[in-house]
Amino acid sequence: MDPHSISLITTLLLVFTAAIFGGIVARKLRLPMIIGYIAAGLVVGTLIPGLLARSFLQLIADSGVTLLLFTLGIEFSFVRLRPILRSVFWAAVAQIVVCAFLFLFAGFALGLPFLPSFFVAVAGSLSSTAVVVKLLSERGELDTVPGQIAIGWLVIQDLAVVPIMLLLPAVASVVSQGNVSVLGAVGAIGKSLVFSVIALAGIVFLGKTLVPKLLGKVAALGSREIFVLATVGLVFLAGVTTYSLGMSAALGAFIAGLLVAETSQNHAIFSEIRPLRDLFAVVFFVSLGMTISWETLVRMWPVIL
Repeated sequence: MDPHSISLITTLLLVFTAAIFGGIVARKLRLPMIIGYIAAGLVVGTLIPGLLARSFLQLIADSGVTLLLFTLGIEFSFVRLRPILRSVFWAAVAQIVVCAFLFLFAGFALGLPFLPSFFVAVAGSLSSTAVVVKLLSERGELDTVPGQIAIGWLVIQDLAVVPIMLLLPAVASVVSQGNVSVLGAVGAIGKSLVFSVIALAGIVFLGKTLVPKLLGKVAALGSREIFVLATVGLVFLAGVTTYSLGMSAALGAFIAGLLVAETSQNHAIFSEIRPLRDLFAVVFFVSLGMTISWETLVRMWPVIL
């Protein structure tokens, strides 16, 4: 067998083995399963890093997050999400801004330069949608009022990534080289934001008109395999579209899930995709632990704490 194929099989074997043992230990200690997955990934990544095909693992992990956000969109809908977003929008925006400033000042207090402090502050002001959704799902709280508010909050944070990803390069260029004017940076960010809003509106409009017809015709074929393939293809098509427009692929998958939630096939699609989502999501959390450098973690622990 090809050595490359052996490497991929070994990687998956290590990931699944780590997930099983990490999950069992977390269950025995009555901790969230996510902690067990990440801790097990950290142990495997530290002890035998040479056996891991990290690029392949990253692809599988990203696919898991994409499917996770897609199924989350199916469980919601535009009708359910709209009032939640209206109620938490300004609070979520205020949380992002306040947390960013707090982390920025904390970085200064720890003696970090401006640029590293700024990047850490931006990262610290956002939450991991994958982690929160997984925890809410484990606790059966996705359909509760606090769970729905949390999801709405996360959606706003995901949308905030668009201006943040436009802002970071401009700030880095101004600080490191000083060759970009503030007015020019603001103008570029404004144009990109307007383009992103128009693009999202176009995706939603086309999706509402095309997705129900497409899924209806595929379902009429009576083939379970083709139905699953068409659904997964729709997920990744939405992800690629938003990614090519400068947004995250997970956001595109979430929007695709919201569109599918409006169709009559939503329950069938959710039941077909859920096993794939659970499997890939576990790979994501284990691979997250594998990317953590134990030496860096120990050396930077006082600053991290």
